[in-house]
This record gives sequence, C-alpha cells and structure tokens, in this order.
Amino acid sequence: MASKVLTDAYLKIGDVDYSSKSVDVALSFSANTVDVSTMGTDAWGAQEAGQKSWSLSASFIADDASVDALFDSLGDIVSVEVRATTDAISATNPAYVSDKGSITAFSPLDGSFGEARKYTVEISGAGAMTKITTDPDA
Repeated sequence: MASKVLTDAYLKIGDVDYSSKSVDVALSFSANTVDVSTMGTDAWGAQEAGQKSWSLSASFIADDASVDALFDSLGDIVSVEVRATTDAISATNPAYVSDKGSITAFSPLDGSFGEARKYTVEISGAGAMTKITTDPDA
C-alpha cells in the first residue's frame, strides 16, 4: 500500500471550516481494557475492550476571527468533521464526524521569535464518532 502525504486535510469545528488554516491535525481512537480473567484461563490474563473514546488535536496559523471562534467555544460541545483531504467524502476519503466533541484545551498563542503565530486546540469526545463514506447531503 502506498504512503499518503497529508497536504490538504479537511477540518470543520462547529460551523467554521479550518482547513485552509491547519498546520497539523491528529485524530485518535482508543478503548480501555477490562480484565475478564477467570480461574479457567490457566494463569493467563484475559482482556477485552471496554469503553471507547476519541480525541482530536490540531494546530493552525492564527487569524483573529478563528482564534475568537475557538476561544468562545472553550468548554462547549461542538460538532467535528475531519477528512484526509478536502475532496468529497468517499470510500477512499472517509469523513469522521461527531456532534459531541468538547473543546478541552485551547492555546491562542504559540510560536517562537520570527515564526508565524500559531494556536492549538484539543477536543475530547463527549459521544460517538462515526466514519462515513458517502456524503449525507449529496
């Protein structure tokens, strides 16, 4: 399978499309483990996946309107959509969507001397995230 270079990711938080401002984006999924070991497991532990969660982190080149929109949403529940490219949703470019993400961290100022001002946001799942391969609005 060929590698893919991320150059055109799509990211929408709430009603704002941050795609053209994004520097990096990371979407992570996890499931905690639950010990289901019993006497009959021959002294080997047994684990099963339990509660699932997701989180998203992203960095952007700053502009005041974008910074204000995220600052005003800190602690709020927002919708999130992320795709590998801005191309249409498809089997090869699925969208990961949720209407229940909580903005849990926001840094409106990040950078060093002589660098472009950046800001970062972290969003934790407050509900399920779904992978879709067809555009529901099409």
